[in-house]
Amino acid sequence: MNIKKFTPSTIYTSNTSKKELQKIIAHRSRVGILKAGNSKLGKDVYDFSLPPIDSCPDSVSCAKDCYAVRYYKQYPAVKKFYDGNFKLVLADLDAFKKLVINQVKKRNSNSRAKKIKTIRIHASGDFFSKAYLAAWLNICNELKEVQFFAYTKAFSKIAETPKNLNIINSWVEVDGVKYLNFGEYEQIKQLNKKLKGLICPVTIGKKIDCSTCKYCFTRNKVLFVAH
Repeated sequence: MNIKKFTPSTIYTSNTSKKELQKIIAHRSRVGILKAGNSKLGKDVYDFSLPPIDSCPDSVSCAKDCYAVRYYKQYPAVKKFYDGNFKLVLADLDAFKKLVINQVKKRNSNSRAKKIKTIRIHASGDFFSKAYLAAWLNICNELKEVQFFAYTKAFSKIAETPKNLNIINSWVEVDGVKYLNFGEYEQIKQLNKKLKGLICPVTIGKKIDCSTCKYCFTRNKVLFVAH
């Protein structure tokens, strides 16, 4: 497994002081580093995200049509949160792992709280380094009762994937040719005839969310209509 070479922008590295990092950690300890899902994910799916493009090793192929860019730019609070997440994982992966694990264990041990059962890794962002990916693998192995899923263009496969982690490669191969798993409807419709998978119902306007569909939680042959 080789993650493509990638250098994050200096706005996330050289400008992060120890004081700012401590502030980020304290804030995530209070409000949670995982966020309850949006209208597409559904209320039962939690998410951890990073800035789009800037945290993605292979963003050239999808930057123009990335839905996360619009969302990131439209909402200042979202941008600030994603930026803070990136600064944290670049500076202190141990603190990051503790925040995720502690939030899940604390919530799931509370008999009055709704348990965190499913986590999407990156509604925005991607696995930008081996060390960062390893941190997520450690989290998955620690939280075996939680189902994790993610999409990536950073690598093709992992030698030993935890049973509770489903990683969907955004590059699909059909008849020896590689395609991105999203695009215009007619293109995706034709591609799915060969792939024999599922066109994400959310992206074609159906009133359903990931919490209800659940296809991507454990399966891989999914295509998306650009939206």
